[in-house]
Amino acid sequence: MEIRTARDEDWPLIHPFYARIVDEGRTYTLPEGLGMEEARPLWMEAPPWRTVVAVDGGRIAGTAKMGPSLPGRGA
Repeated sequence: MEIRTARDEDWPLIHPFYARIVDEGRTYTLPEGLGMEEARPLWMEAPPWRTVVAVDGGRIAGTAKMGPSLPGRGA
């Protein structure tokens, strides 16, 4: 398995499982039904944020986003 920085071409492969997680409503406080273009800037943010993917056997097995702490309860 390789962990690498996410690329623009990864987003169409990330969005389906990202959307399922958001729609469940247990992890993120985002609205249900975010389309691919609406959701992209929420996950694939510019520096100082960083989005990575875990690639296993040529397919994206997972993703993570990291960046500065958020103020208040967003931390």
